[in-house]
Amino acid sequence: MSRKRRHRTSKTAKAAAGHGYFQLPPGVSYQKLRVSYGWVYLFRHRTLGELGRIVLQDHEVSHSHLSCEVAGDPADPMAETRRRIFEPLALELMRHMETATGPVHRSRKKLSQPN
Repeated sequence: MSRKRRHRTSKTAKAAAGHGYFQLPPGVSYQKLRVSYGWVYLFRHRTLGELGRIVLQDHEVSHSHLSCEVAGDPADPMAETRRRIFEPLALELMRHMETATGPVHRSRKKLSQPN
């Protein structure tokens, strides 16, 4: 699998949809990876490590699937801390996506733990 890597450490970063900017929380950076099925945005915290990822999968001609996953096992005591940092960021990015592409179905607006 071929991947292109881009690493962002600035406090302000271009939104995933390419429209507008969002503010990264202090100590947070992200890495944008091109994968065979779309894009993966990996978010890391300077002291907590990986926070989570946003996966943008290409589907059909004009549709995409967006999923947000908090890093780590739900039983890990730090999982809740990671979620509190990552969730507002992920929801803000979803708002940027809605602005650029149209509404996201409300039932899909929740974060999941990776399997």
